[in-house]
Amino acid sequence: MTDIVSNDADAPTSPALVDSPPAPSELQAREGFIAGKPAVVRKSEASGRPASGRAGASQSPPPAGVPASSPRAQCTPETVWSATAARSVVQERLLALCKRQRAEIRRRAAEVDAWLQPMMIDGRSVSRVDFGGIHQAARDPIFDRYPPGLQKELKERYLGTAGTACRILFGDERWTAVDQGRGTDSYYQADIELAATDQILRCSYAHIAFDETELRRRAEHHADACRRISIRHPQHRALELTSTYAYRREIRPPRPQAQQRRTISGCLNRLSAKRWWSRAMRRAYGRRAENALRHMGLVHRAAGLYVSDDALCARIDRRLAASRLLDQVMATNDLGQSFTLSELAARHTSNPIVRRAELMVRVRGVQQWAEAHGHIADFYVVTLPSRFHCFEEDGERNSRYCGATVRDGQDQLNRQWQRLRASLRRRGIVFYGVRTVEPHHDGTPHWNVLLFASPADAEVIQAQVHKYFLLADSPDEPGARAHRVRRVEIDPAKGDATGYVAKYVSKGIDGFGVGVDHEDRERMRDAVENCVRVEAWASIHGIRQFQFFGGPLVSVWREERRMKRPSRGVIEAVRLAADAPDWSSYIQVQGGVHRPAAGWPVRLHKAYSEDPGLYGEPVGARIVGVESDELVEVTREREWIIHWPGADPPRPFFSSLESESCQ
Repeated sequence: MTDIVSNDADAPTSPALVDSPPAPSELQAREGFIAGKPAVVRKSEASGRPASGRAGASQSPPPAGVPASSPRAQCTPETVWSATAARSVVQERLLALCKRQRAEIRRRAAEVDAWLQPMMIDGRSVSRVDFGGIHQAARDPIFDRYPPGLQKELKERYLGTAGTACRILFGDERWTAVDQGRGTDSYYQADIELAATDQILRCSYAHIAFDETELRRRAEHHADACRRISIRHPQHRALELTSTYAYRREIRPPRPQAQQRRTISGCLNRLSAKRWWSRAMRRAYGRRAENALRHMGLVHRAAGLYVSDDALCARIDRRLAASRLLDQVMATNDLGQSFTLSELAARHTSNPIVRRAELMVRVRGVQQWAEAHGHIADFYVVTLPSRFHCFEEDGERNSRYCGATVRDGQDQLNRQWQRLRASLRRRGIVFYGVRTVEPHHDGTPHWNVLLFASPADAEVIQAQVHKYFLLADSPDEPGARAHRVRRVEIDPAKGDATGYVAKYVSKGIDGFGVGVDHEDRERMRDAVENCVRVEAWASIHGIRQFQFFGGPLVSVWREERRMKRPSRGVIEAVRLAADAPDWSSYIQVQGGVHRPAAGWPVRLHKAYSEDPGLYGEPVGARIVGVESDELVEVTREREWIIHWPGADPPRPFFSSLESESCQ
C-alpha cells in the first residue's frame, strides 16, 4: 500500500525586511559556481550566514523549530535580498544596454535626417531631396509608422537611391527604365522603391510587431470583435467564424483537442480574450517582422548581430516591464507569509545565475556518470546548408539563399536529429548528452552536440552524424565537407567535456566567463553584452536553447530539492543526490540512461483538479510531489493568493508559485 507523506510543515510568518546589506559587486554576483552553487550561496556559507538558496530550486520559508544556522533555514530577509540583488544586476545591465542602443540609433538617424529636413530656397520651404521625389507630406508618414532602427534604414536607402542631386535618364536608358517599370530619374526611382518596401513591411506587420501599445490596442479590438460573434451565433458556428477572423489576420486559432481537454467554449473564450490575442500577435507578428528585416539585410554582424536593433529594444522593454510588474505584485500563502514575485523569481531558474548553475551541474553530472561507466565524449558542431544562410561570413549577401526563415532552419536540424536518433536506436547504441543551439551572425541556427557513448560505438556514431547532417543534403556544395559537420577532439590539456560546453551554456544565458564574442567581428563586444541579443533571438523565434537527451528529466530533481525533511527508500536516495547536488548519483538512482519515464523508480506525482482555469476549462493534472512504488511525497501544499496592483479583492492564482513561469 502506498503511503502519502506531506513535506510541508507550519512555518512562522516571515519577518519584516531589514536594512539591506552592502550590495555585492557584479563580479561576485556573476562568479562561477563550485559544486553547483551560485556565488552568493558560497559567500554566505563561507561567512557562516544562512545560504541564500540552492541552484535550480525555488524554496519555501523554513519550517518551525529549525534553528537559524540550519541549512534548511534559508528564506531570511538577508538571503532574499542577496538573490534579488544578483537579479537586479541583470536588470541594470539591460537598462544600460537599451539606453546605449537607442542612443546609437538616434545618432545615426540624425545624420540621415539632416538631408530630409526642410530648408528655405527663394522663400519656399523645401527638402534637399524634394526636387523630384515624393514631397515631405507623403513621405514622412511612411517613415513614421516604423520603429526608429527601421526608420533610419529606410531613410538611408531612400537617400542612397535619390542622391543629393537629381539624376535624370535620357534616350534609350529612359525608355528601357520605362519598359522595366523603373523611375526615369533618381527621385522617382527612390519613391518606387520606398513604396515597394513599405508594402513588404506592412504585409510582415513590421509597423506593429515591436510596438507594444499598438499590439495591445489591436488585441483589445480583435477580442471585442470575436466576443460579439460568440454572442450572436451558436458555439460551432461561432468557432468557425472567429477562426476565420483569426486566419485573416495571420493568427492560428485554437482548436478543440480532447487529449489536452480543450473544449469549444474554451477556444471561444481564448478568441474573446485580449490576453490571448496579445500573446498570439506578439509571437506571430514578431517572427514575420524579424524575418522580413533579416531578408532586408538588417541582421548580420555589420548591422544587427543575431537580431535587428528594433527587436532587441522591444525585447528589453518587455523584460524590464515584466520586472517592474513583479516588483509590484505580492504573493501571500496560507501561513500569512508575503513576498513580491520578484523576490521569488530571483530564487527560480528564471534568474540567469541560477539557471546557468543548474545547467552546469547537470552537464558535470552527465560527464561523471559517463566516466564511471567507461564512456567517452564526442563534441560535434553541425550547421545548415548554405541555402539557409542570408549572408556570408564576410557580410556579403549569399547568392544561394532560398528565403528560409530561422524556424525553417531549426526545423530542418530537428528533423535530421530525429532521424539520427532513430538510426542509432535501431542499431542498439546507447547514447546520451546535451545539445545547445546558438545563432550565426545572421540569425541562422547551428547546434553544438556533446554526446557520450561507448568507445566501441564512436565510429558508427560519427558515420551516422555525417550521413544525416552532411550527405543527406547537398554534400557537394562548396565548403560543405569542411564546415557542415565538425568533430572536435576533446583535449584533456585544454579541458574536459564540461569545459567545452560551458562556453555555449554561458553565452546563451548571461555571458559569464566567455570574454569577447568572436561572432561580433565588427565591434568585438563582450559576450556579457551580446548574450541579451542571443536571448532575444531565441525568444522571438521560439527556439529551445538547451536540451538534454538520453537521461532522466529534471522535473523530479527539482521537486526533490523542494523537500524540507528526510524521507525513506528510493525517494530519500534521490533527495540526497539532489541536495548534494550530484546529478551523476541522481542518474544512478533513477536507473541509468535510456530508460523510459514510466520505469523510473521516482516519478512525478500529479493530482487532477476540476477547478476552472483562465479560459473556463478544467485545470487538469498538476504536479504536487513525487512518488515511488511504495511512497508518495507531497511537496506542494501551500496555497498562494496573488495581490495584483489595483485588483480588489485578491484572488487565488496557483497552488505553487514555482510551478508557474515568473517571466
